[in-house]
Amino acid sequence: MKLYISVLNCVSCVAVVLLHTNGIFWSHPSGELWISANFIETYFYWAVPIFFMISGATLMDYRERYTTAEFYKNRIKKTVVPFVFWSLISGMFMAYISEVPMDWNIIHIIDNTFNTRYFSIYWFFIPLFAIYISFPIISFAAENIQLMTFFALIGSIVVFTLPLLCELFHITMNKDVVPPVVSGYMVYIFLGYILDKVTLDKKKRWSIYIVGIIGWFIHFEGTSMLSTGAEINTMFKGYTNFPCLLQSVAIFVLFKYMDYKKIFGRFYHIVSDMIFKCAKCTFGVYLLHYFFVIGLPKEFNIDGRRLIWRVGGGILIFLICALFTHFAKKNQIIRKVLP
Repeated sequence: MKLYISVLNCVSCVAVVLLHTNGIFWSHPSGELWISANFIETYFYWAVPIFFMISGATLMDYRERYTTAEFYKNRIKKTVVPFVFWSLISGMFMAYISEVPMDWNIIHIIDNTFNTRYFSIYWFFIPLFAIYISFPIISFAAENIQLMTFFALIGSIVVFTLPLLCELFHITMNKDVVPPVVSGYMVYIFLGYILDKVTLDKKKRWSIYIVGIIGWFIHFEGTSMLSTGAEINTMFKGYTNFPCLLQSVAIFVLFKYMDYKKIFGRFYHIVSDMIFKCAKCTFGVYLLHYFFVIGLPKEFNIDGRRLIWRVGGGILIFLICALFTHFAKKNQIIRKVLP
C-alpha cells in the first residue's frame, strides 16, 4: 500500500474517534462550548468520505490482483464477519450499559444488526457492502479514466450540488434525477481512484486547497448561524453535501502530495514503518473505539463537555484500540473478527 494511503487511513481513523468523543455537538450547547464543538465536528468531517475514497483508490482495479470470487471472499472475511460479530457484542454491551435485558429473538437481532441499531456508528458498513457489490461492474470503468471523471462530475452535480441548491431555493428535490451509477457515496469511490491515478500540478492543487477551506467554512459558519434552540441545522451537513465534497477532496490531495521524506527526515523509514503498521489496525480501532467512547464516561464519570475529553480522550482511545488490535491480531482466532 502507498504511504500516503496509509497516512490517510491513520489520520481519518483518529478523526472518526474525535467526532464521536465530540458527541456533545449534537446537543447544541451554547457559548464557547458550541464554538469548539462545531469546530471539531466540521474540521474533521472529511473522515468518513476519505475512507470511501481509499476504497476507490485501492479496490477499483482489484481485477489486476485477483478474481471477482476471491474479491468477494476477502470482503466477506474482512468486513461482513467482523460486522456481524461486533454488532452482536455491541448489542450485549448496550444491554449492560442501559441495564435493559437484550432481546434474543432472532428476528429482532437480525433487524437491529441490519439496521445498525446497537451501535449507530456501524452504519458505515451498509453502504460499504452496497459498494462492494457494485465493484465487479464499476471496476470495468477503471480502464477509462475519462469515463470515470464523467461519472464523478455528474455525481458531484446531481448528488452533492443540486440537493443543496434545491434546499436553498425551497425547491423539492426529485431524487429520481440521480443516475443509479453515481448514487449514494459512489462519487467518492470514483474520485478516490481518479485522484490516486492522475497527477496534479501545483496550481491545481492549491486551487483545490482553497475551495476545500471554503467548503469547511461554509459548513462551519452555516451550521453556526442557522442552528437555533436545541436544533442543529443540517442544511450544510451530510457526507453527500457540497461543502463536505470540497473539503474531502482537498484533504485527499493534501496528503497525497506531502513530501514525507522531507517531513520525517532521517526517521523516514522508522516512521513510515510505524504508519504502515498503524494503518493495518485502523479497522480494528473503528470496530472497538465506541465501546470506550460510551463506557469510559459512564465508568469514570467523565464530563463529556470538557475539551480534554473531546480531544485528548479521543486520541487516547485511538492509541488504546490500535495497540490492542496490533497485539490481538497475532492470535489466529481473534484476527478472524478483528482483521
